[in-house]
Amino acid sequence: MVRAYLGYLRNEQEVVDDRVSRREVSPFYYRHNSNRIRALRQIAMKLARESHNDYLPELEAVSGTELRLLFGSQPPSVAELRAGEVLRNTFRYLGPVRAGELFYVFARLDPYEQSELNGKAVSKKNPQRE
Repeated sequence: MVRAYLGYLRNEQEVVDDRVSRREVSPFYYRHNSNRIRALRQIAMKLARESHNDYLPELEAVSGTELRLLFGSQPPSVAELRAGEVLRNTFRYLGPVRAGELFYVFARLDPYEQSELNGKAVSKKNPQRE
């Protein structure tokens, strides 16, 4: 799975390279997206090395100004993000990655993790009385 993901990122880079060669995107867009792809590659390899597992969650890398893309009009403050923290029962913050620029990397929780967290939140709101 890691090899497939790295292949996917290589293909994404080829698309960005092609678009800049045709002058369809600005140099800023090209650098930013190339850096994002580099950050995703770094975190994917780090996760695989640390876990000794072939599984990778769905990864998202955003700059500080792009946090709204994941969290809407009230994104979390980057100063308050803590590695391992779960945000809105949807994303786990993995940490910052510098790849030409600073990206904040999140792993999307799978539906089972989300369901478990939502169940815990409901049970805290409605404790059983005996």
